[in-house]
Amino acid sequence: MAIVKSQVARLLLGGVLFPICFALSLHADPPAAQPTSQAPPEPWEPKVVLSKAHASTCRKKVGDLFPKMTLQDLAGQQTPLAKWLGKRLTLVVFWDADHVYSNEQFRRLATEVEVPFAKNGVSIVAIHVGSQATQLADLQKQYGGSFTCLVDPDGKQFAQVADGKPPRSYLLNAQQQIVWMDVEYSLSTQRELTNAIQFYLQKKSPASASLPSPNP
Repeated sequence: MAIVKSQVARLLLGGVLFPICFALSLHADPPAAQPTSQAPPEPWEPKVVLSKAHASTCRKKVGDLFPKMTLQDLAGQQTPLAKWLGKRLTLVVFWDADHVYSNEQFRRLATEVEVPFAKNGVSIVAIHVGSQATQLADLQKQYGGSFTCLVDPDGKQFAQVADGKPPRSYLLNAQQQIVWMDVEYSLSTQRELTNAIQFYLQKKSPASASLPSPNP
């Protein structure tokens, strides 16, 4: 009889204590994250692979010199693209505020490219295809960017590099050669662009030997 009473007591005690302990465990602080010593992966040489359909829309591809262009600034004045190129790399983005993916790319240019890489000699030139210059300054201010915004009102400059519609992105080296490009904007575009910038910033040349290395 004593053994039965003892077992009943343990069951009752367990039935009370287990919910209490379980509830307390839910509110316990999570274990502190352990620091990792794993180094970030080294950037790899970019490879641009396009489908046959996409390639057929490209008038300029990786390895080509980017064409000379004259565009409008936000005040409506004519300006050469060459005036706005970076010391080491330039990201030229053709975009359209009415296109959802174009607009998303423009919104992210400051955080994804300008903030991490401008100090390393990387410039951004965002070229709006179509005439909406009065809205572009407000959009740029809204998204926190200070990069160059130009306008291609009739699309003739865009037609030098591609058929179809924006977005199109071109990464140029100091010699104005296309070293990376994409015909869309997506998460993979962002990852591949970041890798391409880091890769080409690490390539040393006599003209850029004194510039700082990119941050990982």
